[in-house]
Amino acid sequence: MEYLDVSPQPPAGPSPFICYPLGDKIYFENTISGEKREFQPFPDAVYLNVILAPDDAHVAFEVYGGNCYVLNLKTSELTDLGRGNYPGWSPDGRYVVYMFAQDDGHRYTASDIYISDTSGKLTQNLTSEIDQIAMYPCWSPRENKIAFSTYDLGTIEVIDFVQ
Repeated sequence: MEYLDVSPQPPAGPSPFICYPLGDKIYFENTISGEKREFQPFPDAVYLNVILAPDDAHVAFEVYGGNCYVLNLKTSELTDLGRGNYPGWSPDGRYVVYMFAQDDGHRYTASDIYISDTSGKLTQNLTSEIDQIAMYPCWSPRENKIAFSTYDLGTIEVIDFVQ
């Protein structure tokens, strides 16, 4: 049996930054100075799964009923990754992993795990070759491995990401 190390990387020092949705805005806050910046990429949108990148320079999120995005916190540049859910970051902050699920209104009918760079130009389906409904990806903070669950089989699977 192979175990995947998902324990957090020992930080060089704790990051003072947090990122969170509130109302129809996304906030980026320095918890030491109290400085706060707000972003409103789409007025009246509901933001889900707002995840700050390890470099504290980007945030990945999904819009309820819509797509996954990467927001550059320094330039406010917004990159549309396409349809997707539950984004997560690679340990080096260069890639976003997410799932794209489809349903019939009652249950999931298909889902795959995708990876994209922060520009959205390089996107790859990592689970196109397996006949499973792959969901909820989680990147190992210490390895180039991505764990995900299968909706139809109820298993936890691990795939290697080769750059």
